[in-house]
Amino acid sequence: MSLFILNFALMSGSVFILQFNGEPLFPSKNITVLWHVMYNRCSADRMHLPLPYATVRRRLVTHGEYIHEPRPGWTYRIIERQLLKKPVQHKIGFIEETLSKQS
Repeated sequence: MSLFILNFALMSGSVFILQFNGEPLFPSKNITVLWHVMYNRCSADRMHLPLPYATVRRRLVTHGEYIHEPRPGWTYRIIERQLLKKPVQHKIGFIEETLSKQS
């Protein structure tokens, strides 16, 4: 029984998605990558910088999301989504052979 639970835990995972104004930019399994994207974008445009990485990580663990508003109307959001792997579905082949019609 414990082997089944272990296999299920390995099959499921989580992914973090960076969104800008509700539109997903890209997913990543690493929070650091998404935080650096926000930080580099905000520092290049001289906007309010996001909170330090450790604080962002703690908020993601506790709340499941982090919201950063560098300017009015601009909203960056990192959210966590759980992935469940489903078994691969195979195409069912034709069992009967097709015969050509004679006209």
